[in-house]
Amino acid sequence: MKYAEYQPVYYTLKNYILEKLSLSDILPLGDEIMNKQFSTFGQELYQADSIIAIERFHYIKNNDELLEAIIGILPHRSIKTRTRVAEKFIQRFFNFNDLSDASFLKMVRSSESIQDKIDLIYWRTARTDKIIAAIANEIFYSYFINNSIPGGYSQQQFDMKNTYTLFSLDKVITADFVVEYALSNWNFSSKKSILLALRIMRQANMINSLPIITGFRKNLGYYTIQHYINPKIFAFCLYEEFSANPHRKIISMDQIQESDSVKVFFISRLQLENIIKSLQKDRIIKLTNLHAVRYIEFIHKDASSLTSHLIKT
Repeated sequence: MKYAEYQPVYYTLKNYILEKLSLSDILPLGDEIMNKQFSTFGQELYQADSIIAIERFHYIKNNDELLEAIIGILPHRSIKTRTRVAEKFIQRFFNFNDLSDASFLKMVRSSESIQDKIDLIYWRTARTDKIIAAIANEIFYSYFINNSIPGGYSQQQFDMKNTYTLFSLDKVITADFVVEYALSNWNFSSKKSILLALRIMRQANMINSLPIITGFRKNLGYYTIQHYINPKIFAFCLYEEFSANPHRKIISMDQIQESDSVKVFFISRLQLENIIKSLQKDRIIKLTNLHAVRYIEFIHKDASSLTSHLIKT
């Protein structure tokens, strides 16, 4: 993941910073920067079961009670499988050490659109199982949105690794290329986790797949599909991504463009501009221009009041 790096505050902003902000207000999430320590995992999105668990058990604060309740609604035959899936649900959605979790559960429950609910679940899943966000950011966003070859490969190297491009003009990323990229760039060797990450992205309606044959081998090719994200869902995701600092903060448009919130949903620059206009119109954010640099600031400073406003508007 290529996270936004700290932008030096030049002397031209000194007076504004001293009057309006603390230095940490314009920093991205420091503990996230260039974190390539990915963990393996074995659970897919389970979007329907995830939504049911959130809507039925959002009020349970005791971990053991919550685990037992979720196990009780899962359809799997094996109690071991149900337990593993329930534990993953809790890790993804019910981590009550995070103050924004109550707001996340409220957003899922209050969203009328099934796709909005799925987008929120996908967002949290990609933040928990970080290999998903990394694949979306560095490979799919680079290739399909930025029209650039991922990871610094030359065109010839990319064509050889992403072998389908040798046989077709269609733009796809092969599963083999993702596996090779993860090993070469992140030293991540779990093919099972990578294929599961791709499956989760497909279940979230972010990508689609087609069977391809390269030589004598069967493979899967993946391509992005047009995806509309509700601006309010995007606002919640963006707030959650940059909410480590409880004080008022501003976020530059450059930071937003490089954020997970943009890249895991494959949001183009034009789409982002339209989303920002919509959020400004609904008084969710306000725009600030400082020396030709645009920043946004959330009008509601805490997750609870922001969520309440998002639900009402």
